[in-house]
Amino acid sequence: MNKKTLISILSGAVLVLPAVAAATSLGDMAGKLKSNLLLLGIPLATIGFVIVGFVYVSASANPSKMAAAKEGLVAVIIGVVILILAAGAYEFVNGLFF
Repeated sequence: MNKKTLISILSGAVLVLPAVAAATSLGDMAGKLKSNLLLLGIPLATIGFVIVGFVYVSASANPSKMAAAKEGLVAVIIGVVILILAAGAYEFVNGLFF
């Protein structure tokens, strides 16, 4: 098992285990999981925007670094969209069933 896989599994456990341990129902568990994901996702997105902005500004005339910064920006934007859609999906499902 490589390091990236291990870090991904441990990160997932850190997010999921507190939500599962403190939950009293399925809706409560989903709400706590959503809160944990937003608590982690928003600062990570902010850090991602700052890093990509720094790479873009420091790239000046290097086209390969500018292309890498643009790819990073697209990745951060996709991550933010997924985060927003996940929170919206939770609210939609929670409104329908709970």
